[in-house]
Amino acid sequence: IAKEKIAFDSWKYKHYFKFKKIHGKNITVICLLCKPMVCEYSTAKNSTSNLKKHLDNVHKTTELVARLDTQQSLKRPCCDDDEEDDDDDITPATNKKCSYMYAQKSFERKLLNFVIKTIQPLDIVEQPSFKQLVEVSAALACTRIRGKHTFDVIASLIDEIHTSFSLGDKVVCTVTDNGSNFAKAFKEYGFQEEGDEETAEVDHKFGLISDVIDHQPFQLLKHQRCTAHTLNLIAAYDIHKHLSCTSSTSAVYHSSIAKCSAVWNKASHSCKAYEVIEDNTNRKLIVPCVTRWNSFYNAVERVMSIEHLSIVCDEMGMAKFKMHEITFLKEYCKVLKPLAMALDILQGEEKCYYGYLLPTLLKLHSKVDLKVATSLPDAIITSIRKRFALLLDTEGKPFQEAMLAAVALLMFKLRWLLEDKHEHAKMVVNEEARKISSEAGTTLPLQQQESAVVCAVSNCDNFFDYHQPAPQAVDVIADKVNKFLCDSDISLACMSKYPNMREVFLKYNATIPSSAPVERLFSLGTRVFAPRRNRLSDERVEELILL
Repeated sequence: IAKEKIAFDSWKYKHYFKFKKIHGKNITVICLLCKPMVCEYSTAKNSTSNLKKHLDNVHKTTELVARLDTQQSLKRPCCDDDEEDDDDDITPATNKKCSYMYAQKSFERKLLNFVIKTIQPLDIVEQPSFKQLVEVSAALACTRIRGKHTFDVIASLIDEIHTSFSLGDKVVCTVTDNGSNFAKAFKEYGFQEEGDEETAEVDHKFGLISDVIDHQPFQLLKHQRCTAHTLNLIAAYDIHKHLSCTSSTSAVYHSSIAKCSAVWNKASHSCKAYEVIEDNTNRKLIVPCVTRWNSFYNAVERVMSIEHLSIVCDEMGMAKFKMHEITFLKEYCKVLKPLAMALDILQGEEKCYYGYLLPTLLKLHSKVDLKVATSLPDAIITSIRKRFALLLDTEGKPFQEAMLAAVALLMFKLRWLLEDKHEHAKMVVNEEARKISSEAGTTLPLQQQESAVVCAVSNCDNFFDYHQPAPQAVDVIADKVNKFLCDSDISLACMSKYPNMREVFLKYNATIPSSAPVERLFSLGTRVFAPRRNRLSDERVEELILL
């Protein structure tokens, strides 16, 4: 019988704890650093993140020494105090978990070494070109999951990666697709209410095993579903269902899409058909991807752009498109073009901030063409309202956060809102700017008098005291916010003039609205899993994909 694998057995800080027992999916250990108190803690079998958090929080002043077992000692460890000359010997494949924690400090040492040895000015790190070099998104891990991809396995792996990189509370939000396993992972292990956190804090101080910890050995932070995936569901499922179930469109929808599919298949498998299309259009056809609806839209649009479609069908030996089918497909492309454009915007990676989400959805809502024969526009609007009901609820917290993100974006500010909503938006932004300023310890008085030049007067001049009204008080933060909203400069550099708005921008635009960048990472897997590379280890596959 194979022995069950427990992450604690091979953990480098295992010697600071004493194993006690296994209970269900968790194990119980005793912290040796907490002596003379007997402090028991619980963690999942497949994760040591709860114990690492205990060391970081309670014993942060203790200098921890990593120890490796016999099997691990054959590999060179990655320690924080390694000499810089040995940095190049360490790769993710040799000691993956250690190298995660090593990467940041290694980068900092190498950067310092570069500045010193090349006698660079210290302000080189402030140069735009240097920032472009280092301010990029990074893929941290692409780990294989063995067995079923259940919610608890996913939650444990996410938490383990967070802990490996010492992310902790640095994680603002996690964006995933709408899969039920992801949704349940964050529902079961997601952010707790304040009351639950206080209870866990009390138990932690007395070194007891909390029932909360037994059932929830770690905690994930805020979760957000992928907007692009939601729009894909609207286009690929809701609209398909509407067109298929509506008597006036069902027949023409199925017949026209079937003929488009036949064209795509023929062009993909027949050299003669491919040459016919190339000779008549000077363009290649787009073959749709099953998981990307906008590729389906682009493929249909490309077919409709063929000027002599009937001639092409004749030369390919295929059934011609009837006039009502062409009319339907052109109307389909016309109505769904705003949806395809919205998907392309929200699937961006470099410049697509969370602030794009609400303006894009509201613009999509207004751009859907209602002046067409079919009921398709009404179906689209209904689906948007249903699937984004929580976000579009103007009284809800998601709407307020998305609004703050959009107003803090230089290209939007208040332009995307109706004029009668401007004052409310300003009020919300002012409150958030004050809150952030207060948390930073730089709070200015809510009302601060304007400075005025006061002339020195002698006692005799008091005779001419006419009791001038006191200068009007000014809300300094509101004044700064108003100046930001009126500023015509839309470059990011101008944010330095408005430090409070800069903090609002960073807080609410750290998240991107889509998980498409992760999907693009998965797409690289086909380049790695080639027939002649079928014996790669999991670690090597991950390294190649990340590279």
